[in-house]
Amino acid sequence: MFEKIEEFDVMLFLFLNSHHNPFFDSFFYFITNRFALIPFYLILLFLVVKTFKTNTWKILLAAALLILCSDQLSVLLKNTFERYRPCHNSEIQSLIHLINNKCGGLYGFVSSHATNSMAISVFLFCF
Repeated sequence: MFEKIEEFDVMLFLFLNSHHNPFFDSFFYFITNRFALIPFYLILLFLVVKTFKTNTWKILLAAALLILCSDQLSVLLKNTFERYRPCHNSEIQSLIHLINNKCGGLYGFVSSHATNSMAISVFLFCF
């Protein structure tokens, strides 16, 4: 059963990856840049300061600890599952379109970006 799921996963990835174009290549390269979301984070910071005023430092400290924990958890899970990013998978490596020949770390599951984003989103939503 797991093999069928993995086979479907590879097939879906290769299908989606093969439908690239210059606009989306540039767009996704830009938004995955760690500095691209700074304006968004500044807006979040402004809203936290405006809402919590003198208690802002508590929220920011809790958010920093949460990101630290969620990031370390995602790294622990990556090293546990050891699931290669598609661009590091020797079986399909030659079929993959990379943007600016950037691949990232060896393992891609679980995504640290997704883990951290979900953690901070749920945390802020609770307030």
